[in-house]
Amino acid sequence: NGIVHVSAKDLGTGKEQRIKITGSGQLSKDEIERMKEEAKKHEAEDAQRKADIDAHNNAEAVLFQTKKVLEEFGDKVDADTKKKIDGKVKELEEANASGTADEITKKIDALNKVMQEIGSKIYQDAAAKQGGAGATGNSGSRDDDHNDHNHNEKVVDAEFKEKK
Repeated sequence: NGIVHVSAKDLGTGKEQRIKITGSGQLSKDEIERMKEEAKKHEAEDAQRKADIDAHNNAEAVLFQTKKVLEEFGDKVDADTKKKIDGKVKELEEANASGTADEITKKIDALNKVMQEIGSKIYQDAAAKQGGAGATGNSGSRDDDHNDHNHNEKVVDAEFKEKK
């Protein structure tokens, strides 16, 4: 009546070792049913608690990422935008300290929106410095030349074996 039974026999000596692992505490069916009912009663509370924890973790991740981006690209962001970001960061920190999951999620979305604007501005500035069209201008013609070249060749599919 255990959980696991294991036996090993040494063929040379004929000795046999056995081990039986059993549960340390046996729960009755009534106790199991009571635990299931308690779990069902607290299901909504548990779901809300999980949502709160997930929101707090997401807020921490967004705050970390925002600070990292500002350290790396802060010199490319104008003062007004930095001020706007700092305000959104403080709002998110306050919501994360004492707010609900919904409040935190709204603040995360607001901060992400501002950060997306910065990201697009940084990439636009970088593209403008590089001349923009130079990176994408010739890629289509190379593919066309390559395809035309393949149409002019006759390709034979074959298998071979080396003899040694």
